[in-house]
Amino acid sequence: MAEATAEPNALSLGPIHVDRLGKRLMRGDVRLDADAQQVDVLLALIQAYPAIVSKDTLIQEVWGGRFVTDAALHKTISELRKVLREACDGQGVD
Repeated sequence: MAEATAEPNALSLGPIHVDRLGKRLMRGDVRLDADAQQVDVLLALIQAYPAIVSKDTLIQEVWGGRFVTDAALHKTISELRKVLREACDGQGVD
């Protein structure tokens, strides 16, 4: 589960720090290769935890309700998982 940090706009997710305002992921002093949409997807999932987040909810929260293909949504989630997997050496991401 994500924990709030001393900084009000940041969360810790294990060794990963999520900067809400800067829309970036950090591990220590290293910025992870995640784009703003990937960070928004992660934030939507963290905020809803432990509930399941529907595709429609993700599209509304991340893309503002604009039309998004299933392929684009799946690609964003797949790339986010890859970034997290690499940052955590493959442990506990799937």
